[in-house]
Parts: sequence; structure tokens; C-alpha cells
Amino acid sequence: GKPYDGIVDGGGFTIKNLTISGGSNIGFIGTASNGGTVVSNLKLDNVNISGGKNVGAVIGQVTDGGKIDNCHILGGKVTGTGDHVGGLLGYSDYFGGVRNSSNAAAISGVSFVGGISGGAYGSNCVNTGTVTGTGNYVGGIYGSLGTDIGSTSGNENYGAVTGKNYVGGVTGSGGQTNSYNEGNITGEKNVGGISGSFSLFEGTSDQCVNKGSVNGVENVGGICGTTGNRCHISGATNEGYVTGEQYVGGIAG
Repeated sequence: GKPYDGIVDGGGFTIKNLTISGGSNIGFIGTASNGGTVVSNLKLDNVNISGGKNVGAVIGQVTDGGKIDNCHILGGKVTGTGDHVGGLLGYSDYFGGVRNSSNAAAISGVSFVGGISGGAYGSNCVNTGTVTGTGNYVGGIYGSLGTDIGSTSGNENYGAVTGKNYVGGVTGSGGQTNSYNEGNITGEKNVGGISGSFSLFEGTSDQCVNKGSVNGVENVGGICGTTGNRCHISGATNEGYVTGEQYVGGIAG
């Protein structure tokens, strides 16, 4: 059907026991197209959301830079059998995303899986739910921020994160500023306490702290698994154990 192009202000109210299942673009709003804030000030408790690709408790897919603001998932599970699965948002195009929000549900999918969003821009978000991806680009907050978006800031992850390649406590790929991870991170290649990987076009990694264990095989770091040319990490602290077989470092692999 036609994408939703309006706005929803939840007024701080809570929707309980929301259950939705289907194919692609699954959520409280399946597909939205709005250049502003689409959903704000809403809480969802004990969600049970399942689908294929583009699955999120609040919005499955948003285009035209639409955003979610001050929304909170208090518990439950969000499950996708495909890519782009997130606690609040499954898929977003450039500069759409989530801010000032949180997730406590268990999240699972294939690739581009995140506690807050499978792939989006955003800041000041907190995840406490477990995040599991059987594929690549898996993060406690975002599966991937995407190239040319730059760093996001003020994100915190406390849930365990498990994936294959490009796995991070905050994001599987992308820069971060003033972000924090306490969850245990497990992957194979390009695994980091904050970011699995970031390149020149994905910002920097500044003033970040990792306290979770980071376990991988190749390119494993307490803050970032691997970095591109001319990328920099500054003011970072790692207090977690880091284990791997090749290219392993306390800060960067």
C-alpha cells in the first residue's frame, strides 16, 4: 500500500502486547515516507514483531529522511528472517533514523541488525536487549551507519551482540563519538567493542569507552576492529578483554 506520510505523537502513552507478523516492511507502521519526525513520544511493551526483511517494532521502513524520536521498546522480541532488522526501525535511507530512544527487546535477523535500527543515522540511544545476526553488520545500536553519514554520538549498549563479520558494541560499521559499550561482543572478522569497522567517509571514533569483552578471529579491537586510511581514534578507553587470532589490539585491530 501507500507509505504513511503523516505523524504520530504518542503523548507518552504505552501500547502493550503489540503482535505483528508478515513479510517485508513490518512494524507498528510498515512503511513511512516523511522528511520530518514520523513517530515520537511512544512506548511499546512486550512486543512480538516478526517478518522477513525491514522489520522494526515502530517502523519497518522509512524513506525521505523520516525519523523516530523519544520512543522506547520496554520488552519483547523483534525477529526477521532477512536483512535490516532493528528494535525500533528496520531500514532507513540517507539521514533517516532514530534519536533519544531505547530498546529492551531481543533482536534477531540476518545482516544489518541492530538493537535500535538495522541501518540508520541517529544519536542518544540506549540498548539493553540481546542482538543476534547470522550474517554481517550487526551492532548493539545500529547494524551499519552507511558511508558518507559520518559519526553519531551519545549511544550506549549493554546487551550482548553476536554476528559474523562487521560486529560492534554500538555499530557494525561507522564512526562514533562519546559512545559506550558494556555488552559482550562476538564475531569472526572486523569485530570491535564500539565499531566493527569505520572508513574515511564514516567519521571518527572519539571519546568512546568499551567495558565488554570482544571476541573474534581476525581484525579484533577493544574500540574498533579495523579502520580505513586516514581514520583516527582519540580519547578512547578500553577495559574489556579482547581475544582473537590475527590482527588483535586493545584499541584497534
